[in-house]
Amino acid sequence: MRGRVGWTPTPTWLVYVTGGLAYGEIFSDPTLAVGAGGVSVANRFNTVRAGWTAGGGGEVFVAPNWTVFVEYLYVDFGSFSNTFNSLGFFGPTMTLNTHVTDNVVLAGFNYHFPPR
Repeated sequence: MRGRVGWTPTPTWLVYVTGGLAYGEIFSDPTLAVGAGGVSVANRFNTVRAGWTAGGGGEVFVAPNWTVFVEYLYVDFGSFSNTFNSLGFFGPTMTLNTHVTDNVVLAGFNYHFPPR
């Protein structure tokens, strides 16, 4: 969920900044290998996180009612930890600390319906 604020340097161009809420499910598949050819332990975690996003872009008319756009977004879901027993029932407990970010580039086209 984002808002955007922009300006029109020409009647056919829109340049804008955008930001707001980011929401998504994050999967993690850590694997721990102990020794050469030794014990290997894998685990799987997933969590739903809310974070923030910010970026910018531009949009230009290429035909009547049609625009093309390109947009960049930086997404940050923050830090979280997952703990698991790494070597079975008698093994040590391991904690995986993760900070999840992403960089996204979007491109596309829009049709603008004429006013009635």
